[in-house]
Amino acid sequence: MATTNASLSDRMKDLAEEQARSGRDPNVSDHLRDLIRRDQERSYKNASNATHGRQGLGERRRRAICIRAFR
Repeated sequence: MATTNASLSDRMKDLAEEQARSGRDPNVSDHLRDLIRRDQERSYKNASNATHGRQGLGERRRRAICIRAFR
């Protein structure tokens, strides 16, 4: 596993340590990895929704054109 260093404000460091102590994550590193994973999932979901939204709009336009053609 690769390593990286990140500079955190004292408040951010305290929050990450609190989460680790609360048992949510076993340690600060796991907490930060979990946050990155969730951010990645949210990004994929947003990209997927945007793609489907564009496809949906195109489908609505095609239907409107078809309906007009049969009037």
